[in-house]
Amino acid sequence: MLEKKTLLLIAFIEGAVMVLLELVVPHLTSPFIGNSVFVWGVTISIAVGGLGIGYFAGGLFSKTQLQKELLLMRLLYFAGLSLLLGLLIIKTVSVVSFIESLFVGCVFLLMLLLPSFLFGSIVSVSIQCLNSLAQGEKKASVDVFAFSSAGGVLFAFIVGFYLIPIKGLVFPTSLSVAIIFFLLVFLNLRLKKNKFRRRSEEHTSELQSQSTISYAVFCLKK
Repeated sequence: MLEKKTLLLIAFIEGAVMVLLELVVPHLTSPFIGNSVFVWGVTISIAVGGLGIGYFAGGLFSKTQLQKELLLMRLLYFAGLSLLLGLLIIKTVSVVSFIESLFVGCVFLLMLLLPSFLFGSIVSVSIQCLNSLAQGEKKASVDVFAFSSAGGVLFAFIVGFYLIPIKGLVFPTSLSVAIIFFLLVFLNLRLKKNKFRRRSEEHTSELQSQSTISYAVFCLKK
């Protein structure tokens, strides 16, 4: 089982990456469809719609037989993979002439709709994990959404005022992919550490039980 601080870290990163995508995607598609208020409206609608569907789907995913920790890692993996495919398309468009509508559709699908859906599912599963840790405490959803919002606000300033103006559009997206896959490595290490610690505690408890039984038998013989 993942600790509370690890689950809140996942929520923080989810909020940060979502805001990053909401800022980057409209600029990527602006050469093809413009940068009007309608484009931004569509972008926000796709992001919020994807999150909403993801929140609902995450509750359904949590009811499966799969462990919630493994489910979280799979959702993160597919989110990172979707962004990576979007990056490959961005790199390809400078080499191969793309149909504009196809490019715009792929960017919105791979870099906004799918990640939004997956991140929404991650939020729901994280809340379920926190509920299991807190044994029914109703504060779990508040904590998750608070950390998600904090990550979004922080990265809104970092991306909007530094990364996009100075580093361009590809670097922030590459950074989000790197963060997701580093998080996956971190989660894998944490799960292995917790599993080893649990086995060690079980082994120690078993040895103590055997020692107690042996002592009881010795006393009975005397």
